[in-house]
Amino acid sequence: MKPERDESYKLYCYWEGENRHWFYDLCWKTVKYHNPDAVLIGRQDVEDSLGPLPKVLERAYCTHRVDWIRKKFIATVGGAWVDMDYICWSDLSWLTEMARGFDFVGYKEWSGDWMDNFFAGRAGSKVIRDSADFALEVLVRKDGAIGWLEAATDAVRKSLENNGWGQWIELPKHLVAPINCGEIGLWEQGGTDEEVASYNSWGVIPSRHALAGLIDRFDGPDDLLASDTRLGACLRRGLGLPPISQ
Repeated sequence: MKPERDESYKLYCYWEGENRHWFYDLCWKTVKYHNPDAVLIGRQDVEDSLGPLPKVLERAYCTHRVDWIRKKFIATVGGAWVDMDYICWSDLSWLTEMARGFDFVGYKEWSGDWMDNFFAGRAGSKVIRDSADFALEVLVRKDGAIGWLEAATDAVRKSLENNGWGQWIELPKHLVAPINCGEIGLWEQGGTDEEVASYNSWGVIPSRHALAGLIDRFDGPDDLLASDTRLGACLRRGLGLPPISQ
């Protein structure tokens, strides 16, 4: 008898805490606009699936705690993951479908580093599980005080080096992140709605951390959406809003 298809794989995003900047909510709206079944999980959802978190995570910076959570959660339940500052303008159901057939579906940013802010994999994935283990190992060894990339890109890279013949696949970076998140000036200047509409990608990945100086110049979401910045144009595309006069 053919086994029943597992319909539980979903697109996940995570947030913990009460103080969420409006920029994250704006980005999440773009994900939900194109993927109504996407799920925003919180700390309790994670503990319901994984049990109590390792003690060292309480001493770690929130970003590094999430570095472990995203990998351990997907390795446990399967599915796809995007971060809260992902701007989406596509149906990503294909990504959750790929999760059924691969241990890891991911991409490298423009610097050449593997990323874990847009990825997918099956439940029980050895690649993602090993990546979570590498992240936890460095967190324990350094008592939570780790470098910015050690539990993120470094952990993914080490796992893929150890699983070179595993069932994983690399996505073209220009389809995931057509703009380098580190090129701050590109997000601020130029980038008409017409240009952004021509990007042949599934979305774009700004970084709230990297773009804080730009984002905090705006009074709120409406102010940013009305701006003539490339970031504003990306958000308008993600939300299906009309272009502004430029």
